[in-house]
Formats: sequence, C-alpha cells, structure tokens
Amino acid sequence: MNKKVIDDIVWYIPFKKLRNALREYLLNISNNIESILYNNITLQNANDKKHHTYYKLNKNYYYKLNFGPGPNFIKPDPSWINIDMDNNIGDVVMNFNEIQELPFEDGSVECIYASHVFEHMSIYAAPKVFKECYRVLKDGGVLRIIIPDIKKAIKKYLENDYSHEAFIDNKYIAKSLLGIEDYTIFEALKAELISPSSQNLYGIAHQNGWDFEALVMELKRVGFNPNQIVESVFQKSQYNFFNFEGKYESTANKYKRSLYVEATK
Repeated sequence: MNKKVIDDIVWYIPFKKLRNALREYLLNISNNIESILYNNITLQNANDKKHHTYYKLNKNYYYKLNFGPGPNFIKPDPSWINIDMDNNIGDVVMNFNEIQELPFEDGSVECIYASHVFEHMSIYAAPKVFKECYRVLKDGGVLRIIIPDIKKAIKKYLENDYSHEAFIDNKYIAKSLLGIEDYTIFEALKAELISPSSQNLYGIAHQNGWDFEALVMELKRVGFNPNQIVESVFQKSQYNFFNFEGKYESTANKYKRSLYVEATK
C-alpha cells in the first residue's frame, strides 16, 4: 500500500491530529506487510536455490560432500557442501530415496563422507547413489562410508549377547518411540535392517544393510576397483579430509556397532 493510497483513505477525517495518527498507523502496517512478504520471498528463493543449484567444476578447489551431516557438523573449510533433507542443514536439500542425480559436474568432488546414511536408503535408491558418487568423484577421490555392521550384529545375536551397543540402542528406541518394554534380541537385530522412523509417522528409518563383502560388490558394480576398497576403523582414515571424525556428537562415533569402509576412485 503506497502513500498516495493511504492519503486517499484518510483525507476525509476532519481532525488533523487524528488524520495524521491514522496515516502513520497505516504506513507502519504497510511497511510491516512488505517486510514480511520480502523476507518470505527471500527465504523461498534460498530454499529453491538449495533444491536446484548445479555445482560446476570449481577452478579454485574440488568440492567435499557430507551426506546427512546432522546439526553438529562444523565445516572444516568452505569447500565442504552439506547434503541433507533438512533445509536448515543442507546446502543441497535432497531426499536420497528420490534421487535422480547429484547436482555436481563429473569429477568435481574430492571426497564424500557418508556416516550412517546409506542404511536409510531403499534397495532401489542406494545403487543409484553409489553410481552418482563414482561419477562426481575425481580420479583419486575417496568415498568414506560408515554403516551398521550387520555381520557383527548377527554374530552377537547368535551368541545371545544383548550387551551389543546396537541392541541396547535399538531397545531404547523401541521403548521411547513405540512403548515396547519386552523387546527381544531378534527384534533388536531386525532393527539394524528395518526400523521405524522417529521423524515421520509410519515412516521407515533403516531399510538396508551390508557386510563388508556385500558393500564391495555394490561398489564394484558402479565402477570402483575392488582393490581400492578397504575396511577402515574409527578415526583412522587413509586421508586427512576426515580428521573431524569423532570430534562432535555423531552416530559415526559408535564404533562398536559400525563398519567403516573407504573406496578410492
């Protein structure tokens, strides 16, 4: 609402003080509305950019990607790009289960860090994401994957060892999320492969799983050389890119239940 429109509204009021007060009041309302609209449009444009930006090869540095970094991750340098479903976390906002492609040029990425993300991808989506990781990595680039160690969980199940970190965590989630008190050890094992989502009613959290050998086969199918795929351990990467591991609260720190793998292109 511009000043002329406001003047047209208040001109008939005979008392000058009242007319001026009403004019000032309407101007303030108008300015506030314009400010709200501007901020909403700016926010929407920023969110649209997160969904639609395509990253071409950078002349100054290769990109470094963090899949599902969570709220505690602090970027070591500006070359890091967060990819997450959450608008407040992701520089690129993406649901991996609906992926068509990663918005990065071929060979433009130096490293990818994916801590406890791939187990949340369906059996249909995960192979696409592996393939996209291979495409965007430069020669010599590395993908560091951290996932639940299914083989270890099965071994603990067969030993009837309820003290396994994964089983304790899954039992706690079942109690707090579903109200289940008598959670069996088999249910705790099953939750490593399929589990309810705490963020989405009737949604699924875990829906996939690998041991080291199965993961090597998946990565081999999309182009990785199996001789360049190694089993790693917590905080012991071959590369300095991931020195932040263990320095903030993250599921990656749960080394007793996790499998650490690095694949170099």
